[in-house]
Amino acid sequence: MKTGEQQMNQFALKLESKKNYYRSLAEKATKKAEEIGSLAVQTVTDVLPAGQPILVGHHSEKKHRALIEGVNKKMDQAEQLLDKADYYNQKADSVGKYGGISSDDPLAIEKLKIELSKARFSSDRSRIKKEFPTWRQEKPLKIKKWNLKHSSLNRTGL
Repeated sequence: MKTGEQQMNQFALKLESKKNYYRSLAEKATKKAEEIGSLAVQTVTDVLPAGQPILVGHHSEKKHRALIEGVNKKMDQAEQLLDKADYYNQKADSVGKYGGISSDDPLAIEKLKIELSKARFSSDRSRIKKEFPTWRQEKPLKIKKWNLKHSSLNRTGL
């Protein structure tokens, strides 16, 4: 039989290993993005002189446009990988903070009791609203329209 401290240590180790896993995935995505980005930049700088415009009508126009298109695709890939790395970093930060209650957690029973009390409170509140629907709603005031033509308030004689 494991003591509470041993269970807590195992649970903490499990969460820590999950965080490390997501961090390693983020690191891999970042490295891959840097490789792809630097390769794209290196390709352009090796082939084209800085500021070289596309020579329209020249025999190299097609190659130049294809090179620019290829570099754009590589940079898009690098950007997607950086987004993926951000996703995994956020996921690593949220491990253990949000989400459900794990059955491995030694404090699971206490957490479930808290959730149950919240659900009961919410249920009681909605039941009261259904039983007494007007407790928060005020009825609009009905204003009578005065017929001033036949009223004694009409002093103009019309």
